Amino acid sequence: MFYGWRAKDLGDVTVPGACPSCGTPGSVELHVLQRYAHALWIPLFPLGKKGIARCSHCGQKLEGRAMGENARMVLSGVKGHFKTPAWTYTGLIIIIALLIPAAFWQSGKNDALINSMLNTPQVGDLYEVKLGPRRYSLYRVDRISGDSIYVAAYNLEVEKWRQVNGLIGKEGGHFGTRLTGYSRGDMLAMRNDGTILSVRKR
Repeated sequence: MFYGWRAKDLGDVTVPGACPSCGTPGSVELHVLQRYAHALWIPLFPLGKKGIARCSHCGQKLEGRAMGENARMVLSGVKGHFKTPAWTYTGLIIIIALLIPAAFWQSGKNDALINSMLNTPQVGDLYEVKLGPRRYSLYRVDRISGDSIYVAAYNLEVEKWRQVNGLIGKEGGHFGTRLTGYSRGDMLAMRNDGTILSVRKR
């Protein structure tokens, strides 16, 4: 199978008492198995441990409730003594190792795009801004004159950045008539200090 789960035998312990199938005393060995997910035979991450009881006399294999109360109690007590092998995290480590550089690349690409839009503003552009702790709102570019960009501030604020998208159209919400002028350099500085979080083209 290309994906699914497998199990690795971590070791065994003797279960006190007799085999529930043949009645032979001291013949039951409890094998502790580490279950793990895999894809293309590469371990992805551990799924937990389970036990299989095997009688050395009659060869009967039992698991779950069929193992009997003694074996289940032993399993509960010893599972923690068998450590999860580090290799069961192989796939997870590979995925993280691939995602982190991808995230940095995407972040850098997004930053470059926002900086480009700040350098080439257009009337109607919307700037998502952070005004202070738990204070987020919008600026709209209303006029451009040479190197100066004049923006109107929205009259409503939200406490979380992801809520900014819902500001426009909110009852009582509107952009003010008073305009504030900034240079392109000012805008880039506001981007660098975290005031301008994102830009939406008109």
